[in-house]
Amino acid sequence: MNRLTILISVLTLAAFLRLWKIDQVPFSLMADELDLGYQTYSFLKTGKDYFGNSFPIHFESFPEWKTPLYIYSSVPTVALFGISTLGLRLPSVVFGIL
Repeated sequence: MNRLTILISVLTLAAFLRLWKIDQVPFSLMADELDLGYQTYSFLKTGKDYFGNSFPIHFESFPEWKTPLYIYSSVPTVALFGISTLGLRLPSVVFGIL
């Protein structure tokens, strides 16, 4: 087997394992995922985080500060799938596979 075939096989296996039952395991969204969903939805609808900051470089959350890359990358999936398990976890899957 050449290296490209091995790489494609590993990436396919990684994608399958990360996507398999993504909406069922774990059975519900965790608190940080829900906070991410609310931040993302607020940014999608208003261009601001839920504290009213426009295009922040750090998102203020109730318990902590969050970096913007994950929230900004979640905007397209939340726009497509809504605030759902798939919409919130899909960017994590993509980053995990990469």
